[in-house]
Amino acid sequence: MPDFKEDFLQFLWQYKLLMPVELFTVSGKNISVLKTGELNKDSGPDFFNAQIKIDGIKLAGNIEIHLKTGDWLKHGHQFDSSYNNIIL
Repeated sequence: MPDFKEDFLQFLWQYKLLMPVELFTVSGKNISVLKTGELNKDSGPDFFNAQIKIDGIKLAGNIEIHLKTGDWLKHGHQFDSSYNNIIL
């Protein structure tokens, strides 16, 4: 895998450049992106007010982009209330 940076992945998300690719959760559930949300250039989640469907269930909330799942814990998001409304 190329040496991607999170800001590049955010760019791909923001401009819906990932949407031609089928997206799935780690457990294999289908993810449909209805609204990518608004880019947050400050601290907190990467995108506000996004909408997605996971296996047909509509979710609304915020998106946090990481290259590795372990970065969530590494960055301490589980202890930060700014991340309580994360849907993806």
